[in-house]
Amino acid sequence: MRNDLGKNMNITEVISHKYSKNHEKMKLLKEQFSAKGYVKLPGFLNNDVFEAISSDVWKLHRHRTRKDFVMPELNTDRKMSVISGKDVINQSDIIPSLYANHELRSWISYLVGTDVHTVMHNDEFLVLNFLDGKRDTHGWHLDDPRYALIIIIESPEKNAGGQIEFICDWKRLAKEESFSPDRNIEYGIEICERKGQLNSDTLQTGDCYLLEAGEVMHRVSPMSADGSRKALNFGFDDRRFRVYGQTATKLYA
Repeated sequence: MRNDLGKNMNITEVISHKYSKNHEKMKLLKEQFSAKGYVKLPGFLNNDVFEAISSDVWKLHRHRTRKDFVMPELNTDRKMSVISGKDVINQSDIIPSLYANHELRSWISYLVGTDVHTVMHNDEFLVLNFLDGKRDTHGWHLDDPRYALIIIIESPEKNAGGQIEFICDWKRLAKEESFSPDRNIEYGIEICERKGQLNSDTLQTGDCYLLEAGEVMHRVSPMSADGSRKALNFGFDDRRFRVYGQTATKLYA
């Protein structure tokens, strides 16, 4: 992992004033995140910062790698295109600069209620995920890093799929309902859906969301029509070191 992330760029005022100057709003969002492990952040980034990272993501899109497989053990689909963190930082200055930005990390730490740390995985610390057409999906999973900030660079048309779907308290529900939380998980998903535990949200271009991605089961639903979903995912952890599984390596390496 490079230790000079962001040294070539000086980004100030990353967070839009409607968040950074509104402490009551941030307090409410902190409470919402504590309750659900998910919070939607429309217009979270300063417009100039969002436009700059969007420009790089659109340029990087042509260097994406196609993936189409079923993730072992989880038994869920990966029909998508990706670019790993190590490849992004070789082709962009502003994206790793934003990842390392002190203001951004301070606000994330505030919202999650603990200090956050750089993810020490060369592929997964930040990634680009692309759904480029009908039936593309990023199937159900938990992340290895505890937290994820996802920035929607381009969203599909309304009713075209590509929604975030998530289940809070996944591991508790698995224990209560006696299903495996990490193998052949579609059975557990069906149980949670029948019990009304499946949540979904529609996101627009420019929206962000913060997810307790290591605890909240989640996916991006299949695209139902032609279109595109481009997302930049920043991973953060609540510990400095962690033993990582093989799922990120299978998807991004």
